[in-house]
Amino acid sequence: MTRLTITTIIAFSLFAPLASANLSDRAGYIGTLLRAVEAMPQQQRTDLTRELRIGARGKCRAGFSTPDVRCVLEVARATCAAKQASARPACRLVADVAVANFLAEKQWIDKKTRVSIMNDSDDFQAGMRRELRARYAGLVAGLTMMRGFDRGAGLAASIDKYCVARAKRRVLTWSRCVAAIVWYIAAAPATKAPANNGRQPPRD
Repeated sequence: MTRLTITTIIAFSLFAPLASANLSDRAGYIGTLLRAVEAMPQQQRTDLTRELRIGARGKCRAGFSTPDVRCVLEVARATCAAKQASARPACRLVADVAVANFLAEKQWIDKKTRVSIMNDSDDFQAGMRRELRARYAGLVAGLTMMRGFDRGAGLAASIDKYCVARAKRRVLTWSRCVAAIVWYIAAAPATKAPANNGRQPPRD
């Protein structure tokens, strides 16, 4: 059986993970992702995402159009394979989230907004990170208002339930939903979800 990862789900174009894994598998993997992203120091996360982005641009021409998913996954595998053996498992987990978010950037932020960020910011990538974080915050705000939301031991199951519901309504794919929420929550676990300030998740 193919190992469950959110980027595997993207690669096989599944709108929701229902055909590839059961509830406990999905929630268990989300919990593993949360712990891995939270445990990796911020600078290491930043360095890893930069490596992935540079690699995807160089090998997959990601700066010119939507990159081929399998090409980006190969860049991620090679990037983590080059790490010390002890760091590879964590690298693969964090890269799974980072790649899913990278592949979804153009859906989260439309061309008009990207041009505005480019014109208004001295650091385009920093401006993109701020905008993405604001969009992710809106998604997390919706999660916390879901009936039955559990911010404790049941957090991973709550994320899965919320993202499956959004996928079923064809509002947002499960993989994009999970990746955005995991990155927002785990990268800053003490941060409370702010209001979404009118920013809406993309419609696929």
